[in-house]
Formats: sequence, C-alpha cells, structure tokens
Amino acid sequence: MMWLLLSVCFIVGYAQTAPDIPETFQVSVEIEIHSDETSFGSGVIARDESKGWGVEDIWIKEGANNVSQLRLERYDMGMVFLMRSSDRRCEIRNVTGSLPPYFKWVSCASYTGQIKVREYTYDEWSLPGPGGSFDVFVDPEKPNVPAYVNTEVGITRRNAVYRDFNTATPSADMFAVPKECQQ
Repeated sequence: MMWLLLSVCFIVGYAQTAPDIPETFQVSVEIEIHSDETSFGSGVIARDESKGWGVEDIWIKEGANNVSQLRLERYDMGMVFLMRSSDRRCEIRNVTGSLPPYFKWVSCASYTGQIKVREYTYDEWSLPGPGGSFDVFVDPEKPNVPAYVNTEVGITRRNAVYRDFNTATPSADMFAVPKECQQ
C-alpha cells in the first residue's frame, strides 16, 4: 500500500510541483463546519515541528453558545491534551513517535486548476481519499502559503480561511499546558 501511495505521489509530483508548505507556522483561521448543523468559528493554529508541539485553539458558535476547543499536541511529553470550554475537563491521551505532519498530504495532492473566490484567483490542490477529501488553495504568486484549507470526512465538511500565515517559530507560550491538564 505504501508503495502505491509513493508511486502516486511521484507521478503527481512529476506532472506539476505541489506547494511545499512549511510544518512550523502560526496562522489565524476562520472556520465554517457543515455537518448536521452549520457552525462558525475562529482561532489560531500553530506548530513547532522541531519541538514536537502543535496547537489548535478554536472558538465555535454552536447555537446560542460560544464553545472553545483546544487540542494541544506535546509529543515531547508523549501527550495530547483535549479540552472544551463547556466543561473545562481535560482529556489526556498518550502518544508515541513524533508530531504528525500537518501539510505532508499536499505533496501527494493533484493540481485541479484555478478557482476564483471573490476577486482573487487561487490554484487548487486536491487529495481525495476513502471517505473524504483534502483541498488547499494557494495564491499563484505565493504557492507555499495556504489561503484556504478544506477537509471533508464522512458527512462533515470543514472550510478554513487562513489569515496571516507566518512561518516564524511560534512563541513557546502558545504550547503551555493548561492548569486543568496539569497532573
């Protein structure tokens, strides 16, 4: 199976060069989630690949409530921390290995053409898979900077607008373990 994936990546890469999006970054996001209901949110995603740190801190409007969802990946500690503001209870999962790449899938994506969003034109790269798909839209003038990232898994579609994508190493404070999660 791995051989087949690598072959597909090689053929796609030979046809056109996919974006090479850095794995260490910080970005503000606006999110729209479509499932049984539609929810809107905003927040920040940050990753420091060299330290094995990742965080998604997102506020989502669910009906009349604003709910924060925190996913803190600390592979240096062998843990992932998950927390929702609705109960402030921290779920801790043990993990092994290294921080999974966030944008590695883009190297296997196929160029599907240009798409116009409002007055801007973007190059679209797509990777279909079993039960879903991943899409990234980049400005042709900045091919390694994501503008939009869409994921579809099962019946859930998540559209994210990326604002101010910054490849400088994020501040260590962004990856601090919340007091509710400290053992």
